[in-house]
Amino acid sequence: MKALAIWVTLLCTCLAWVIKGGSPEIDPKAELDPKTGPVYETSSPSSVFETPSSPARLQFIWENSAIREDRHYNNGLDLSFTTRMLDAQSIWAFPIRTLSPFLFQRSGPDTDDRLNWTIFGQSIFTSSDHSASNPDPKDRPYAGWLYTGLDFIQNHNDRELTSLEFLAGVIGPWAGGKQVQNWAHELLGQQPVQGWHYQLSNQFGATAAWTRRWRFNHDLGNGYSWELIPEGGVTAGNVLTYGEIGGLIRLGHGLKADWGPPTIQPGYSGSSYFSAERGGVNYGYNIFAGVQGRVVAVNVFLDGNTFQNSRHVSKERAVGDVIVGLEWFYKDIVRLGLSVIARSPEFRTQRGFDAFGSLNASVAF
Repeated sequence: MKALAIWVTLLCTCLAWVIKGGSPEIDPKAELDPKTGPVYETSSPSSVFETPSSPARLQFIWENSAIREDRHYNNGLDLSFTTRMLDAQSIWAFPIRTLSPFLFQRSGPDTDDRLNWTIFGQSIFTSSDHSASNPDPKDRPYAGWLYTGLDFIQNHNDRELTSLEFLAGVIGPWAGGKQVQNWAHELLGQQPVQGWHYQLSNQFGATAAWTRRWRFNHDLGNGYSWELIPEGGVTAGNVLTYGEIGGLIRLGHGLKADWGPPTIQPGYSGSSYFSAERGGVNYGYNIFAGVQGRVVAVNVFLDGNTFQNSRHVSKERAVGDVIVGLEWFYKDIVRLGLSVIARSPEFRTQRGFDAFGSLNASVAF
């Protein structure tokens, strides 16, 4: 209980820092207007940003393979917090300032910079036969991945979205994959999964990922439009290393409020970025379909442990995803999305493609 109390205290402290980083500090010497609040002196008109923003958000993603076969990428959970627009001089915007104009655009009236903090995430991978205490060595190894991280996001004039994400965590028994999966099976009255004795061993893991998306929106009137969002990026680390290219096509109402559905990596993903004001409507909805291709150099969940002997299989270098789904939001209060993803074989002895569902929900915070 003491350890839990320390964790909760640390979590709340970090959350408070992130929230503070999203708001400009009030100068106690600033003049106070009784109607509008503090009045600040500015060096030039351009220092006053008119960019539409939105409240901070708490987001949850759940992915599961039970829609087809309960195997391989079995389950994913992700809880994150996204700030509202960061002040240009906020410490949390330092990486964006430092890496402009190389990885980001220079911050200005047409940019909206934010930070997404992954409070915790977990991915679970298993073989196909959950009843086998000694899994087929030609099937996918058992593995758990528990992580946290920071994602620096910049929306440039609703036409370009850039993301720089850093994740770090643990692979192996410390990730708690066995406990979470068997607890869920017990809750549902199912048999426990037997092969976890052969999961990957404990090791620390980290990735860095840079992604850029471009929006080509075609207005249909009355808040309706259709759009194409191509994307490309690269991820590097001892957990995953790959290059990606893909695209999403959407049709709906208030599309500029977001950039498509957030999902757990690897795979096509929109973003946690959301602003109903940018969508120009009180409520919005859309349907979408997309594809992504990846050229994979490292996938520790297939390659096995980096410095220890473990189960492993020969991975496919080229992997593709197809995603379809729908989204809905009401003002800045709530955002919901449901996706179905089909994934081509990830290792050479895999039989058939994999499929899983992805549910995301976020609320104003």
